[in-house]
Amino acid sequence: MNETIETRVAVHESVLENHERLFSRIDTSIEKLGDISSSLKEMVVAHENKIVNQGKSQDELYALVETHRKESERRSEMLSHDLSNTTVLVEEKIAGLQKSVTAEFTAVKRDFGEKITEVLAENNKKILSFEKIKWLIIGGVAVLLIFLDKTNILSTLMSTLGSIF
Repeated sequence: MNETIETRVAVHESVLENHERLFSRIDTSIEKLGDISSSLKEMVVAHENKIVNQGKSQDELYALVETHRKESERRSEMLSHDLSNTTVLVEEKIAGLQKSVTAEFTAVKRDFGEKITEVLAENNKKILSFEKIKWLIIGGVAVLLIFLDKTNILSTLMSTLGSIF
């Protein structure tokens, strides 16, 4: 019986040694798993930080794009307003120039019409006076011819002229 007990003890010791080696390996594996778990936690934290930073960057970019959009919209409205004002001013100036040119044209037309009327009146006076002179000359020549015909001077003058030519 001693031998069986000793054998049993030896077997149990051998089993215990195997268990101790297994436990030692399990401890090593647990430590390695702990290290891996820490590394994974660090990686997860790093990835979460990257995701948060990317979210912040995207938010900043969105805010920047929105700011530029609003500024562009504001400038566009200002340009549209300025263009509208400029259009109104140009239309007003054109209307003013049109009125001014029309008034000047009317004045020139009136002045030109008055001068033409004056010149026509003056020319009519001259024509009438030339017609008077013409008729006076015609009348004077007619009277002279009648006088010369009555005095027979005309026939003598004609015969003298006929002999010269």
